[in-house]
Amino acid sequence: MLYTFNHEELSNTYLYIKKDSCFLVDPSHSYDQILEKIEGKELKFILLTHAHYDHIGLIHKFSVPIYIGKDEVEILFDPSYNYSPRKLPFDEKTLNLRKVIDKDIIEFENEKIQVIETPGHTKGSICYLINIFLFSGDTLFHLDVGRTDLKTGSTVDLVKSIKKLMRLNEKIKVFPGHEESSSIGEERNNNEFYLKYKGR
Repeated sequence: MLYTFNHEELSNTYLYIKKDSCFLVDPSHSYDQILEKIEGKELKFILLTHAHYDHIGLIHKFSVPIYIGKDEVEILFDPSYNYSPRKLPFDEKTLNLRKVIDKDIIEFENEKIQVIETPGHTKGSICYLINIFLFSGDTLFHLDVGRTDLKTGSTVDLVKSIKKLMRLNEKIKVFPGHEESSSIGEERNNNEFYLKYKGR
């Protein structure tokens, strides 16, 4: 079961539940609502797609492992890179970070979460694939892609990352960091950024 917590200014936060276990993706808001949903269940870990402030606001609230791209850790702790408007209430000593790289597998209740490195929005951006669910962070949106004009962003890298995602099965559902969900098939056919660059 997948729950989505929306916010106008912060990222979509996702809660994936199977039996009595669950994990969070980019928890940044709706703390009380999250607690209501996970009551009686074991929160196993947090997945971070990247470390911009609007995706990380609650990570210190849960004493669980936090998976993050190996090239994203520097951004997590540097306000000049994560664009946090205030000092964040955590540091590397207080968080249980697990650095991941492309094709790593995270085990969850007899399911496998595949790590997909997708630099472009940031240098260490990660997508996570479990079954037919792709958590795409700010790499891939509904008929759009993430911006590349922020620090460590790269349009060249994003083009490669989008092409990489478009090789996935068309039936995979895309759950982005902002706005509504989509599918690989829909993006492959209609995403103008991908259509512009797919033949290059």
